[in-house]
Amino acid sequence: ESFHEHIRRHEYYLASKLDIKDTDNVLDMGMGVGGPLRNIVRFTNANITGVTINHHQVNRAKKLTQPLGANVNEKTHYFQGDFTKLGFLESGSFDKIYSI
Repeated sequence: ESFHEHIRRHEYYLASKLDIKDTDNVLDMGMGVGGPLRNIVRFTNANITGVTINHHQVNRAKKLTQPLGANVNEKTHYFQGDFTKLGFLESGSFDKIYSI
């Protein structure tokens, strides 16, 4: 098993442990450039919103997501901000939340 396969397997394991379903709205707190987020979307088909404090990481995440097709692009949402200070966290609009 390669390093990248091992990482994907770990991300899929996390998604399984959280019981992420295709109908779930999920929050990735501290997404970085969104690698796990994209893999979990491909594995579960859930809608996942990622938050990072760095706007360059948001731009990079969007660029890395573009070539992955319409489904992944529609299911991924990226925001720049401090996830401890975002109002939508209080709205209860997420079924699952994770941080890697």
